[in-house]
Amino acid sequence: MRRLIISITKLLLDFCYDLFEIKFGKNRSWSGYGDELGWSSAWLLRATNDSAFKTDFEKHWTEFKLNGRPLQFSWDDKTAGLQLLMAKITGEEKYKIAVRNYSEWLVKTAPKTPKGIELVLKL
Repeated sequence: MRRLIISITKLLLDFCYDLFEIKFGKNRSWSGYGDELGWSSAWLLRATNDSAFKTDFEKHWTEFKLNGRPLQFSWDDKTAGLQLLMAKITGEEKYKIAVRNYSEWLVKTAPKTPKGIELVLKL
C-alpha cells in the first residue's frame, strides 16, 4: 500500500509540474515557484528516502538560488522551511549554514515592533 501511495504521489507531482508550466509559465508567482518545487522535493525525499528527490532538490537549490537568506517563512516563500527540512533530513552543512544565517538575521536584525514581534511585511 505504501508503494502505491508513493507511486501515485510521484505521478501527481509530475502532473503538477506540467500543469504549472502550462498554465503560468516561469514568472507568474509573487515570489516565484522555485521554493514550492524545492519544498515538495524535500518532503517527498523525507517520505520516501528516494535519492531521485534529493537530485531534484539539488537542481532546484541551484536553479532558484534557494541558499539565500529569505525575509520570512510564509505561504508565498517557503525557503526558510525547506532549508530547515533539508538540514534535518540530510544533516548537510550547507543547509545548516542557510538555517543559521536566517535564524541569526531573524533574531538580531529583522525589523520588529516595539513589543519585539517580527515585522517584515508592511501593508
